[in-house]
Parts: sequence; structure tokens; C-alpha cells
Amino acid sequence: MGFFVAYDYRLWVKLGTTASSIPTSRSTMTEVINLDNSNLDVSSDSTTAIDYSSDVGFAKNLVTGNSYSLPFSMNLDITSTGYKLFERAAKNSASGVCLQIWRESPITDGSSDDPEILTGVVQVSDRKSTRLNS
Repeated sequence: MGFFVAYDYRLWVKLGTTASSIPTSRSTMTEVINLDNSNLDVSSDSTTAIDYSSDVGFAKNLVTGNSYSLPFSMNLDITSTGYKLFERAAKNSASGVCLQIWRESPITDGSSDDPEILTGVVQVSDRKSTRLNS
């Protein structure tokens, strides 16, 4: 196990479709136990608009779009269930295969014992995963 598991980050996945609902439980999903890194990458587009709610007006940044991806690297164990699931998704990526995801990130500032949970449905492609909903 790499540092991903050492720091208590955990990831579960399940094959899905574009019509799949966002997971509400990880009970029927497969835990990927041989990850060594996984982070949530977010990028945003914004534009500046003038807000005239005061006499002089002021500039305000407005978000016009967000995108998310979940890149990861693995200590490969080609016999693990998680690896086989990712392999199947990668082989069918040209047809737009989807995965349901459930990721738990530890809260490290002591404010809670409960992990932060990120769930969603991602579309796997040969270059990146595109978030369909979360």
C-alpha cells in the first residue's frame, strides 16, 4: 500500500452508465486497495462583472464553469478486483464507460472524526475522467 492508504484516503468504484445515480452507500462497491496517490483536481473558469448594487459599482468575479478529475496511480496488483474493474473500464473507454465513485478523505485538523465523502459518476476516457454528476 502506498501513501494514499497510509494517510487513510480510501476509494470505492463500481461500473455504471450515464443514467447511474450518485452512490449513497459504498456497500455494493469495490474498494481499490492498491492506490498510492489519488487527489481531486478542480479547475474553474470565471469572468469579472460589475455589480451596481452600490452608488459606485464594484467588480466581482463570477464562476462560469467548473470541472473535476480524479487522477490516480497504483501499485499494480493485476489480480486485485479493483485493478480488473479499472482494466475493464479502460478497455471500453472509447464507448464512454462510466464508473460510480465513493472517496473518503480524512479530516486532519481535528474538527471531526468523520471523513469527507466525495461521490459521483465519472465517464472514463483514454485521457481523463469527466464528472457527469456529484
